[in-house]
Amino acid sequence: EIYSGTCTVNDSDMFLTVPMGQISSNQFKRAGDVADAVVFDIHFSYCNKNVTRNMAVVFHGNSDVRNPDLLALDDRDSTAKGIAIALYDIDGKFVPLNTGQIPVRPKADGPYTLHLVAKYRATQDNVSGGYASAQAWFTLVYE
Repeated sequence: EIYSGTCTVNDSDMFLTVPMGQISSNQFKRAGDVADAVVFDIHFSYCNKNVTRNMAVVFHGNSDVRNPDLLALDDRDSTAKGIAIALYDIDGKFVPLNTGQIPVRPKADGPYTLHLVAKYRATQDNVSGGYASAQAWFTLVYE
């Protein structure tokens, strides 16, 4: 199927870096605790509000072994333990990694900004400090 007038991801967001900041491991008391939200955006151009009514973004990456809905941290000798990254839409709805879809719904033709949230989330009761970076990629799906 050929779609016309679909959104185009801005070049500046093709390789997006989301600085998560520095957080004390003491902030996480038990599995499920989350750090403060880090808001980030994906910018689109040339959107057509009629075509994008069935468009969504899906994030892909390596799943955490304790919770496959979360993004696993990059595996290094100095990687933090007991923590992963959770993704949310701007309204706070959790978006599972590899399966969750975030709708792209521009209200008008032209540019559109999709606001998203990332949070560190504890996957076990004890979190140890260390390197806490991860890599994910996103795809646009049309249904």
